[in-house]
Amino acid sequence: MRESLLPPRGPFRILTTAMLINTIGNGVSLGVIPVYLIRSVGLPPTQVGVGLTIAGIVGLLASIPLGHLADAYGPRNVLMIALAVQAMASIGLIFIANIITFTLVVCLNALAMTAVHAVGGALVGVLAEGADRTRNRAYIRAATNAGLVFGTLLGGFVIQADTRTVYMAALVFDAVTFLSASVLLRGIPNVRSGTDSSRSSRFTALKDRRYLVVTALNAVIFLQASIPTLILPLWIVESIDAPRILITVTLVINTGMVILFQVMAAKYAASTRAAAASIRWAGLFFLAGCVLIGVSAGLPVPLVITVIVVGVIVHTVGELLHAVGSFELSYRLATEGLHGQYQGVFTMGIGVGQAAAPMVLTALCIGLGTTGWLIAGAGLALAAVVMPIAVRHEPQEVRSF
Repeated sequence: MRESLLPPRGPFRILTTAMLINTIGNGVSLGVIPVYLIRSVGLPPTQVGVGLTIAGIVGLLASIPLGHLADAYGPRNVLMIALAVQAMASIGLIFIANIITFTLVVCLNALAMTAVHAVGGALVGVLAEGADRTRNRAYIRAATNAGLVFGTLLGGFVIQADTRTVYMAALVFDAVTFLSASVLLRGIPNVRSGTDSSRSSRFTALKDRRYLVVTALNAVIFLQASIPTLILPLWIVESIDAPRILITVTLVINTGMVILFQVMAAKYAASTRAAAASIRWAGLFFLAGCVLIGVSAGLPVPLVITVIVVGVIVHTVGELLHAVGSFELSYRLATEGLHGQYQGVFTMGIGVGQAAAPMVLTALCIGLGTTGWLIAGAGLALAAVVMPIAVRHEPQEVRSF
């Protein structure tokens, strides 16, 4: 790997490595845990769904308080604890016996994962300044995509083996990855914010109207993240005449482009104005990608494959631009010294988008077909085009009480 594809030596290389290891564990558990719970523990699928839904809600609600803890006690320390808790939750899954213990364990895991996302962003915010924050977040995003791919492949072998012993080994492996990531973070200084965060209001970020509007728009745009991983595979299986292997091809294209080009894209969001413009362009790419995918229905197989592949490439360019633009705005528009709290708000918005995406996009793109793809693309583009307007508004005066 060329040096330009690596984060700079020092804290950010350590942080990127830790997040890579963490997401390998997440990748393993992503597919393994639901199958393990149903086939090995014996929980009914409905109970698994209820427990995971409750955990998702708990994680969303915890975003801002966890961010406040990062401001008060230092993001590195909170991140280390969160990773250790995630390891405990992985081991806890070995001992669950019913819906109650399962729900408690997955809620604990959801709290830890939320902290990793929100507090990890805050740690970048206190360790770097200006455009360096976005560039380093880009390194982390490229690495975590690689980690998820590798972890998911490992998880596939676990599911194929389908024995309790192998499931247990996978959960222990997850715990080891999380603990290893936590220990690695000891090499990063526990830099705290420049303000007395313990005296600031825990709801300061919630009073910043411009930031809330930007967060809401970003949540809408973040619906697009489910297109390559969920909606497009459903479209290929249910709505068009194409070989199933096309699902794998599109996922490889999407993930490969993120790994190779995410850091390069950071240069297009080096300021507030550039970041807003980057998101606007991303929306137009999302619209074009949705149009291409939507019109693939009814075409001959060779043309379907070509149009889908081009559509995924176009969509992924939008994804790259949206990622760096949203990173930059999440830092530039935040009050200095309160990055934990602001990243908590931004993470909550992303979580809402992730939760809503399957229902909204399935109803549109799969339910309405080509028309639904056009509506989805137009909605993403509209939110992205409005973003620069929202950013230009003067921020509300935010006081700490």
